[in-house]
Amino acid sequence: MKTSGRNSCTDRVYTLNRDGQPRRRLRRPLVRHRRGPVRPDERRALTGTLRGPSLPPSSGAIRFGQTQTPRYEMDRTRRDARKAVMSSSRPIGLTPKQFGAANALFTLAAMSFLVWLIYFHEGNGGASRAASLPRINAILNGSSAVLISLGLRAIKQRKRRLHMQLMVAAFASSALFLVNYIYYHFSHGDTQFAGLGVIRPIYFTVLISHVLLSVVTFPMILTSFYLALSDRLVAHRRLSKWTWAGWMYVSITGVVVYCMLHVIRW
Repeated sequence: MKTSGRNSCTDRVYTLNRDGQPRRRLRRPLVRHRRGPVRPDERRALTGTLRGPSLPPSSGAIRFGQTQTPRYEMDRTRRDARKAVMSSSRPIGLTPKQFGAANALFTLAAMSFLVWLIYFHEGNGGASRAASLPRINAILNGSSAVLISLGLRAIKQRKRRLHMQLMVAAFASSALFLVNYIYYHFSHGDTQFAGLGVIRPIYFTVLISHVLLSVVTFPMILTSFYLALSDRLVAHRRLSKWTWAGWMYVSITGVVVYCMLHVIRW
């Protein structure tokens, strides 16, 4: 009488009891999943060294018996190297005092010229040539708003190169708007608002806030660029929060003023 056997379906080893019924004893798996020994080049000791044969230098791994550099020392070394590279390739050679004086003089001269151009200069009859410039200025203002929004999103995603490119493009758009604005007022003169009633104080409130904030934001934009190019990132980040808000408000209200002055019929 057969007292033991193997079930080929379940791979169970069994024996027969006194009544001839199979009695299960153990289960033997068909495949034994065993983790092999750890390779020498993967084993890290607590001291920060690798046990095993040395690896080729091109692999970037640590050789046998070589102690790992602590993380904070690696970060400090990279930061010092980056500062050395940035300081050796700074495009601006002005000290903060020199830049502050130049920024103040340039802003004062630009604003004085705009006040003379808007309130004291009369157009020379070039209305037909400058008829399309307000629409172009509105497009440039809208483009600046979109670009600085994308620039803020890029820096939040830590895409510094893309952030720099977007902000430079926004600055170029605003600079081109300023050139068109000067040419329009030089050739056409000031445009009178035709609205009456409640809309008139609303228009002048938007216009005055737009002009005043543009006077404040203009030197802040230049200062933010100077801080970024001088690698003063902490001060740049602190100032750019306010610069971005003012720049966005000026760009949006520029489009609003154009719509109230040239698009909507009052």
